[in-house]
Amino acid sequence: MKRDWRKYNAELIKRGQILIDKSLVDDCQQHQDKPKRGRPFKYPATLIVSALILRFIFRLPYRQLEGFLKSLLPDSQIPRFTTIHHRAFSLSQKIESLLKDTFVDFKSLPNEFVIVIDTTGMKVYNSGEWRSVRFKDSRRKWLKFHVAVEHKTSQVMAFSLTEPSVHDSREGMKLIHEVVQASEREGKRVKKVLADKGYDTHKVFNFLSDMGIEAGIIPRKGSKVRGDSARDNAVRAIRREGKKRYKQRIGYSDRNVVESFFASFKGMFGESLMSRKWESARLEVFLKVWIHNRFSVMNSI
Repeated sequence: MKRDWRKYNAELIKRGQILIDKSLVDDCQQHQDKPKRGRPFKYPATLIVSALILRFIFRLPYRQLEGFLKSLLPDSQIPRFTTIHHRAFSLSQKIESLLKDTFVDFKSLPNEFVIVIDTTGMKVYNSGEWRSVRFKDSRRKWLKFHVAVEHKTSQVMAFSLTEPSVHDSREGMKLIHEVVQASEREGKRVKKVLADKGYDTHKVFNFLSDMGIEAGIIPRKGSKVRGDSARDNAVRAIRREGKKRYKQRIGYSDRNVVESFFASFKGMFGESLMSRKWESARLEVFLKVWIHNRFSVMNSI
């Protein structure tokens, strides 16, 4: 398929349009101009959010972030890097609730949609592979990043960050349940879930069957029929139709959407997390996913 370069270039140009809300600057100036005694001026949460978004887009440490902000706004309106760090940590839950309504654009979704679930790893400490082996560094190096991606708009409908020991299928059911609840509130419905063999368990198949969702999962090679469960029905269908036709019928090839998301996400933000504490890492991933969803909505317009 030939790429439409004009459309492709326009999409990438949109990604560079980082809009600074003028009302935010005016709000800071209004508070700064008021005569005040006692406790120092407290920067609004929206300013902290905007600073963090710029930090993750440009991958800036906190000190360089303060310098970057000073090139955009007067020094009197810019918090110090220590203030941004401490406020981000204390406002982690408030920031998520502040952006929750704009996390997913349900208006761009059809009434019935398909989601793809998968997992990748995110580095926590980026000291280098050689250093880890040479000095036998035993600190935690990876976290699991679980996502549920809508296959038309490539928006992340839900995500979670866990330890590497957490099984994909267990966390996958939580994500599906979260997406189903959110979509029902918006009058939408999850029609089908696509996933790889890491989610091939009786619990996942039965979970989807009980919720009236089609399971786009391929059972492992050599799977046996042991009863009349939802997974056993999938095994029978593969024996009857053949694996190739079964994959075509359930649209298994649409799983490449989540692989494209991981490639785009890591290309944009890197494979490593800048945060080291668990709460900060959760907030960092939330903001990065929120940014990526905004870009995905831009590209779908």
